[in-house]
Amino acid sequence: MSFRKATIFFYLAAIVLVAAGCGKKTFKLVPVKGNITVDGKPMGDLMIQFMPDIEGTDKLPEGPTSFAVSDASGNFELKTFEGGVGAMEGLHRVTVVDQLEERPAQGEQPKNTPRLNSIFATTTAGLKATIEAGKDVSLRLDNKALSSASSK
Repeated sequence: MSFRKATIFFYLAAIVLVAAGCGKKTFKLVPVKGNITVDGKPMGDLMIQFMPDIEGTDKLPEGPTSFAVSDASGNFELKTFEGGVGAMEGLHRVTVVDQLEERPAQGEQPKNTPRLNSIFATTTAGLKATIEAGKDVSLRLDNKALSSASSK
């Protein structure tokens, strides 16, 4: 075999090996139900996102973001954007966005008072929750003082 053929063979073999190793990684999910209240009252139409977090390590978090939309009673069930049911176990950063929030044109003021402090739509609110198999998640948000999440 000539050097050129050997080089071509080597590159083709490398491409095949890399492609074979590029399969989609799967993550173990656990079913997660929860409830959310704002200022002590259940609130519907909130988009809740749970993003895996590896706090205190140099590792980048791996795993899918899970999300849900709360019903009128504040209840929700997490799923992933890929169609999985639940979330990964462990620590998650949580964001909450009011889907009914008024979005006036630029330069105009909203006509209604927002139901939810906009800080909850960012990770800077510091809202976190630990997902554990068999435990529901309880999110208690306070528009005046940032609150926390817990598992029951």
